[in-house]
Amino acid sequence: MSVPEVFGWHARQHPDRNAVFDDEDRLTYRELDELSNRLARRLLLEGVSAGDFIGTVTSRSIETVVLWLAILKSGAVYLPIDPLYPPATIAMMLEDAQPRLVVADGEYVRSGIVDSKFCVLDLEQLFAAAHAEADSPVVCASTAASPAYVMFTSGSTGRPKGVLVPHRAIIRLVRDQTYVRFSEREVFLQISALAFDACTWEIWGALLNGGGVAIVRGARLSIPEIGAAIARHGVTSMFFTSALFNAIVDIDIDALEGLEQIMVGGDVVSPQHVAKAMARFPKADFINGYGPTEATTFSVCYR
Repeated sequence: MSVPEVFGWHARQHPDRNAVFDDEDRLTYRELDELSNRLARRLLLEGVSAGDFIGTVTSRSIETVVLWLAILKSGAVYLPIDPLYPPATIAMMLEDAQPRLVVADGEYVRSGIVDSKFCVLDLEQLFAAAHAEADSPVVCASTAASPAYVMFTSGSTGRPKGVLVPHRAIIRLVRDQTYVRFSEREVFLQISALAFDACTWEIWGALLNGGGVAIVRGARLSIPEIGAAIARHGVTSMFFTSALFNAIVDIDIDALEGLEQIMVGGDVVSPQHVAKAMARFPKADFINGYGPTEATTFSVCYR
């Protein structure tokens, strides 16, 4: 099955359940399904074809989640690019991937961080145009083996490499797994950078299991902001880089209050910090996860 097929099943089973939300707006599964159908049709009218790469230069937002789902429904492949990357890095990624078009937040369209040689669409204007399209299901030619997204590695071993990830790899990550609990009752907090593959776990871990994605906008978040978002949205599950987890445990461990599943990884995990957090929250599950981009977020996990 493809990602849109799995998502579509959940949208039919519980259309009125909240799918993605932030402090101001929210979309139910039905609304997310219908809006992404409209946007997928608009992308097809823009000339997008199955297998095309679509660059996305956007911030964390409900709109980005809709866009990614719409790209997959169109049969295309999303390529997340962090707008905070140096211009030379953005230029290298685009030159390497040669996307069919690039969709960017308005501020990034106006700033000109995407070379004018590429076709760039303003995300807000694209949404406005999509409202004229039908919200009925889009026939998607993607299969489990079709590419879903391209994500560049950190470049720690040299030049960053673009990794092509198929639909089945996303589904493998979040469906029928035992390293964490994936269920309809989970709320995942989306705080990872969109060009970091932890966001694959945060977004699709919820939406392919009937759960909710809470979005925290803003480029960089403080520990108090993270703690407040956990409490405000009833977050149950989160991923933290080792450095962020250590900082929270040292500065304000109570920010983790309410979490039931805490994934920590991306670097060596500190046993001392984990032990301190486990003593403070004995009912929470702590999972150490590791995996390179090439293996889709997590390859090995340990409770």
